[in-house]
Amino acid sequence: MIYPLHFEDKIGFSQIRAILKLKCMSEPGKRHVDALHFLSELPLIQQKLDLTNEFRLLLLFDKNLPSLQIIDCTDALSQINPIGSWIDQDTLFDLKLSYETIRELVLFIQLLDKQKYPLITGLLNEIVFHEHIYHEIERIIDEKGEIKSNASPELLSIRKQIRSKQTQVEGRISSMLKQLKKEGIAADDIELTIRNSRMVIPVAAANKRKVKGFIHDESASGQTVFIEPAEIFEMNNEVLELEKAEKREIVKILIRFTDLIRPDVTDIIAGFQWVGIIDFNRAKANFAIEIDAYKPLLSPEPQLDWIKARHPLLHLSLKKQKKEVVPFNITLNKDNRILLISGPNAGGKSVCMIAVGLIQYMLQCGLLVPVLEHSEAGIFKKILMDMGDEQSIDNDLSTYSSHLKNMNFMLNESNAQTLFLIDELGSGTEPNAGAAIAEVVLEQLNLNKAFGVVTTHFANLKKFAGATPGLYNGAMLFDMEVMQPLYKLQTGKPGSSFSFEIARRMGISKNLINKAEQKTGFSQLNYEKELQQLEIEKEKLLKEKQEVKVADDFLAEIIDKYNKVLTETTSKKKDILLQAKQEALKIVTDANKLIENSIQTIKETSADTNEVKNIRTEIKTTKETLEKAIQEEKPLANEASNEIKALPNPSAIDIGDLVRIIGQQTIGEVSAIRDNMVLIFNNAVKLKVPIERLEKITSYDDLPKAKENRKKYGSMMDDLLGKSATFKTSIDLRGVKAEEALKTVQNYIDDAILLNVGEVRILHGKGTGVLRKVIREYLGTINEIKAYNDAAIEQGGHGITVVRFK
Repeated sequence: MIYPLHFEDKIGFSQIRAILKLKCMSEPGKRHVDALHFLSELPLIQQKLDLTNEFRLLLLFDKNLPSLQIIDCTDALSQINPIGSWIDQDTLFDLKLSYETIRELVLFIQLLDKQKYPLITGLLNEIVFHEHIYHEIERIIDEKGEIKSNASPELLSIRKQIRSKQTQVEGRISSMLKQLKKEGIAADDIELTIRNSRMVIPVAAANKRKVKGFIHDESASGQTVFIEPAEIFEMNNEVLELEKAEKREIVKILIRFTDLIRPDVTDIIAGFQWVGIIDFNRAKANFAIEIDAYKPLLSPEPQLDWIKARHPLLHLSLKKQKKEVVPFNITLNKDNRILLISGPNAGGKSVCMIAVGLIQYMLQCGLLVPVLEHSEAGIFKKILMDMGDEQSIDNDLSTYSSHLKNMNFMLNESNAQTLFLIDELGSGTEPNAGAAIAEVVLEQLNLNKAFGVVTTHFANLKKFAGATPGLYNGAMLFDMEVMQPLYKLQTGKPGSSFSFEIARRMGISKNLINKAEQKTGFSQLNYEKELQQLEIEKEKLLKEKQEVKVADDFLAEIIDKYNKVLTETTSKKKDILLQAKQEALKIVTDANKLIENSIQTIKETSADTNEVKNIRTEIKTTKETLEKAIQEEKPLANEASNEIKALPNPSAIDIGDLVRIIGQQTIGEVSAIRDNMVLIFNNAVKLKVPIERLEKITSYDDLPKAKENRKKYGSMMDDLLGKSATFKTSIDLRGVKAEEALKTVQNYIDDAILLNVGEVRILHGKGTGVLRKVIREYLGTINEIKAYNDAAIEQGGHGITVVRFK
């Protein structure tokens, strides 16, 4: 159900329908645009969106469709059912052009990849193309719409006779013209001409009796007459008879052709409608490309979770001006079904509300919509709207009466499957009464479990939305410095109307504004100001909290990684030293054996015993020294893991002390100690470190060096914090060339690894698969990546690669 009757005009869908018709190349396609209507069956909506999306991908990343210009011959073909009837030559020529288009489309679709375009290729099952009819048309009629001479033997013979007779006529009348010129009856500069399909000789009126024949015409002045010589008359009659025979033979040919196609007329007419379907979906796809529209994830339940939604018509308008529309995010679900938007006049409240209705209506008419493709959208059974001035003299309705009529309809018809849109709820009457009635209407719509978007200026409704489950506030932001609306929707808080600020901007006298403020009362003004101030402070605190959390988490992770690397390095160093000394010991042992052998030889040769004794003593001393060193190094293999724990008395650390993180040069001042955790300040960055990882600095000799290290470290941290604050866990590369996309991915993955991000999503689209292949080949070369695969089907499938890091 759609309410009111002129819903499409109010929401702007009539303009979209007109744009789609302009994009269609055929009348059947335009008829499909006229037939567009609201749907509420999810499978049907899904099918229409999927088909249009395939055409969008085809136009963006693959081949261009052939021309879809056809001439719908349905009316003429519907009249050939009686035996003996036939289509005329002009209709046959139109059918030739249209059947060529259908054949070209069939051949084009047959060559498409069925896996990439299953629905488009599936359209071939909905058409029966008769190849023999196509060849028969080609045999009968040429590219100029003339029946070919070889369409039948009889026609070929007749046309040969006609050409022969015409040649005789031309030869004879040319001879007669020359003779008349010699006799001075015809002027030397005249030429043969045609009148009433007959060749005639122009002759001066004064000499018309000197030429025997039939006068067919005379000039405007009456001084020249056009005469067909009597001798030629009979020959021309013979040509005329042959031409009549030619027409009779053409009719016979058309009758035979009509008899041929009569059993298949239904299939031929269906072919025109088939081309119309393709033309219609091509137009929808082109429009989607123009407004940057996609197919969101669909749900059978009523809900909205749109990311970067844009009003399609506003998007087109600003695009022509080389400007960008401000997108908005909106969520309507079981917990927050009704969004109450407040804010300044001309700030975009109504545009935002209309955009919600228009996008949802487009979606349920089978059109792709201007939201990011990982947005989610549900299906509603009803869309009800109250917007604008509906007053009517004929129906004796005032503005407020028309609003109440719409409210009453909504209260009676709305349910959990309804999306309602109300602009300026409660307006049109005395403010206090209007606000009270608006609140009870909103309360009842909430009890009906309906979903909706409402705009208002009433403070009581803002308060009601903030305190009532099922409702939540939204605000159109306003720049207080330049006194201009920002056209940005921020959910979770009410907005101010900025009535007095806007009045000042428009040049209203300061005295008058002051009087107005006094009449309004300070309580209301203070409420507005305090509301703004609270929101400003809230945003500031949230931002600071986020920055601190990012710093804490990031630095704690850096410290853990650093200690791990330090432990591994120390352990490897001592292992290497131990191995080297063991090898040295082996060398000495081998040398000792060699010396023993030498001693044996010396004894046998009666060498000097004192010299031998000295050599043996020296070798023994060297060996004992190496063995002792190895014994001292062995326990060092486990020392690295205990290095941080072996601390001087950590309880001696107190607030205000300068401390150092053990194993690092980082120095900070103790700000607080709680539950064995110490909060220290380091270069304006807060760190939470266990007390057993800290040691108190007892000497200030290293402080200058520490400050220098802190300065260098702080510069690095500023850069890392900046990256962390702006880093997004998803990146969109659709439409980007492979070389440029690869460079972007390389930088993106580097940042993700640096910031220790657990998971990211790369949106590359499905397309031809080239972009996906290039990106995945690169991802396979990165050691820090644990895995990468497709997103879930309902979240984008092959069009999104999910990357998980170690």
